[in-house]
Amino acid sequence: MALLLPGVLPAATLRIIPPSNTTLAEGSGTTELTAELTLTENTSNCRFTADIATSGTATQGTDYSISPTSISIDVPSAQSESSGGATATQALTITVNDDTEIEPTEEITLELTNLNTGPASTINDDTSSFCPGTFDAGDAVTLSIDDDDDTTEPTASDISLQGQPAQTVESTFTVTDDSPPITVSTDIGEVAPTTVNASSGEVTFRFTVPADAQTGETFTGEITLEDARGNASTVSVTIGTELDLTGISGLNPNQASVANALQGACEAIAATPEDGRSAGQEDLLASCTSVQNSDNPGAALDQLAPEEVAIQGRTALGLLHQHQTSIYRRLTMLPRDGGGVDISGINLTVAGQNLPGSVLQQAAERLLGGGAGDILDLGRFSAFVTGNFSILERDGTGNEQGFESNAWDITVGADYRFWDNLVLGGALGYADSAADVNGNAGESDATALTTTLYGKYYFPERYYVSGALTYSHNQYDSTRDVTLGAARQLARGDTNGNQFGANLNGGYDLTYQALTVALQGRITYLNTGIDGYKEKASDSGAPGSGTLLRIGNQTIDSLVTELATQLTYAISTGTGVISPTFRVGWAHEFLNDQRFIDARFLNDPTGQHFSVRTDEPDRNYFNLGFGASAVFPHGLSAFLFTEWFEGRSDTRYYAFTAGARLEF
Repeated sequence: MALLLPGVLPAATLRIIPPSNTTLAEGSGTTELTAELTLTENTSNCRFTADIATSGTATQGTDYSISPTSISIDVPSAQSESSGGATATQALTITVNDDTEIEPTEEITLELTNLNTGPASTINDDTSSFCPGTFDAGDAVTLSIDDDDDTTEPTASDISLQGQPAQTVESTFTVTDDSPPITVSTDIGEVAPTTVNASSGEVTFRFTVPADAQTGETFTGEITLEDARGNASTVSVTIGTELDLTGISGLNPNQASVANALQGACEAIAATPEDGRSAGQEDLLASCTSVQNSDNPGAALDQLAPEEVAIQGRTALGLLHQHQTSIYRRLTMLPRDGGGVDISGINLTVAGQNLPGSVLQQAAERLLGGGAGDILDLGRFSAFVTGNFSILERDGTGNEQGFESNAWDITVGADYRFWDNLVLGGALGYADSAADVNGNAGESDATALTTTLYGKYYFPERYYVSGALTYSHNQYDSTRDVTLGAARQLARGDTNGNQFGANLNGGYDLTYQALTVALQGRITYLNTGIDGYKEKASDSGAPGSGTLLRIGNQTIDSLVTELATQLTYAISTGTGVISPTFRVGWAHEFLNDQRFIDARFLNDPTGQHFSVRTDEPDRNYFNLGFGASAVFPHGLSAFLFTEWFEGRSDTRYYAFTAGARLEF
């Protein structure tokens, strides 16, 4: 039978022992806990029971489950009288569930309630039960559930690309996420693949830059990444319009020089915020794009290269040479013993030397009996006037634009015979030149006002030496076609320059009856300076106005020697004296060399200078000519002379010299 002794109340404590780690990961599965009963007094054949009450932010049945939900620990008879301080345990299991909901950390509180004791087995004569009337419950146990759902969004690096208009650019990047598959989409360009089935995979992004994109223009968009849990992130995409003028193949040195300058200028402009750019810089930026998008970028670069500026130097040398030729002609016409007014020098000259005046003088003397020099004799003083006209055609090369020019000049002067063998004089000249660039690509005009001092000294027999010093002030006006679009744009420039020239001539005339053989030598030095200038647009509001240039100063030095022979034969006829003439000269250039014309774009924020090169001048060439003169009765005389150059590259320079004089 059961024997319960009133007043004897063995003490006991029932508690839940938590795991060593009280933070449980969501979806981590089963975790073992222990319910422990500690007896502080003798207990025998007693069952201790309690319910496990749960609370907290975690929801039982959804977030977790516990088993069993109640505790039942029996203290067997074996513990009976000697069981004071003994313990007994029961295993508990808590299972943390997994879900796809993203949640904050949640808590579970486990607390023992409804504590009861009673006999562990049926009491009879052979068994007894000693149970406390009450026993204590340990402290509540709190556990945490950490939501380990993937709160980290899919990751990938932002994309930044540069591309040229009409170019397709691409970038391959890695997508990472613990919850595949990952869906990839974009609002700009295209991506492939559009699904990444692993936790990490590569995706390629492609974008085609619009063909009409401007240099410096930027295109932006996003790539969206979303994993299986619905976590999403975006990748920033930026595509800049790239300029690569320096990478254009097949450019000649001048084109490459301009391309390099444009590259630096437009990169600097593109890096400047739009509200900080001038209208000229915006236009230069658009011009860079036009060049890059051109079907023929080399031709577009030629359009912007200041190759036409080289014409200024050629024109300056030609004008001064033409004036010096007039003076040289005057010096060759001076007789050894006489003066007078001489207007027979008025002639038409196309690119060359003139028929020596001595030929007409000899012919007139033969026809008029030696008195021709006395017709307008003013003693030791004499005056003259000469006029010239020249035409030059030059083919375009990789360094210079082709052009056709014509020039005329008029020179008036006077001299005085101090002694029979010394003549000194001075002259003023005015010249005008107009050049049209091939392909209607521009114009280059120049005028020159020239002052010259000259002299001639006669040695005994037929030797002579002469020389001249010349100063010229020139005005230049130029027009370059810089059109890259539909509207024509011209770059206009005007500047000044000075020239200095000096020449020394010597000769010897051999005469045998009607034949004269003239042996001639000549050395000429020319120094030309052209001031730098800024171009102006023909239409400041039209495209191309931003491509204007600042042209630097130009300097040209030339030293030319010439050795020539001229044959003249006087033939008397019933109506006059006709004198056929043939001349050949060999010229050599010593100083003039290939030049590099300095320039920079006015709207280039970097101020970068570049240069375009001219062609190498011809070192050696020949001057050939033939013609005839005629002296008729009653004061009428005339001549016709033709000259041309041989050995000058890409140049056609002919001479047609004609003259006439009528005395009343």
